[in-house]
Amino acid sequence: MIKIEYVNLNINFRKATTLLPRYAYKYYIRKNCKRVSNSYKYRDAAPNPTKLIEISPRDIEYLVRPNFHDRLFPYDTYILDGNWDLVNQKEPQLTPIEDYWRLQSLENRFNNNCEWEETELYNRWSPNWRQDRSHITIEDKCSDLDELYTQITNNGYQSQRELSLKAISLPLGEAHGGVSTFPEPEYHEICINIGRDGRLIFDEGRHRMCISYLSNVESIPVRVLVRHKEWQSIRTQIANADDVSDLGEEVKQYVNHPDVSALI
Repeated sequence: MIKIEYVNLNINFRKATTLLPRYAYKYYIRKNCKRVSNSYKYRDAAPNPTKLIEISPRDIEYLVRPNFHDRLFPYDTYILDGNWDLVNQKEPQLTPIEDYWRLQSLENRFNNNCEWEETELYNRWSPNWRQDRSHITIEDKCSDLDELYTQITNNGYQSQRELSLKAISLPLGEAHGGVSTFPEPEYHEICINIGRDGRLIFDEGRHRMCISYLSNVESIPVRVLVRHKEWQSIRTQIANADDVSDLGEEVKQYVNHPDVSALI
């Protein structure tokens, strides 16, 4: 059983601006200390929070709810034990990606030509829409999703770093407002978790993942937020082997997995 304390982020803007340098300092100290510790413990298989891997969206079978991105410090990567990667657990719970209501809503919109008002997404948003979103309406948000679908369908999936570089080169006022570059663009990619058997489990980046899934994009860059402890053991064995032939059959079956192929 995993017990993770939720972090209270309800702080006002003035307090946030005062504390930001302190948080930034703690972030870099934490990042560097953990990187040294992981490098010593796992050597070539040490997890890197900004290292991206390429996967096919169609290889994602499940999503986890509640997700780890909202329960852990998001600018990091973790190795966790427990049964969180197994089906039929009460919490966290794995749901087949095809049953994800957000994916079904976007499929109805883009593949079945439904109006936004006919989708579950719109009807979930509508009663609880906050009016403090800088005057952004539900219609504005839906229009943004239409634009995102068009961009990915026509231009392919672009990484956050590619988008940030493009935003920098655009005239003032034309940069994509949704691109974040703090602390690094890689931290804002779609997040996945990897179970003990190498299973890819979606965690965060909902609309981009769903649209990539529906657009039949061949591959997308993702960041691994959580790895199961047993999966990390497999990665370490592969990284430490002098040759693939030295691996047992149980481990050898994973040598083409996107999370270990770069270790060979």
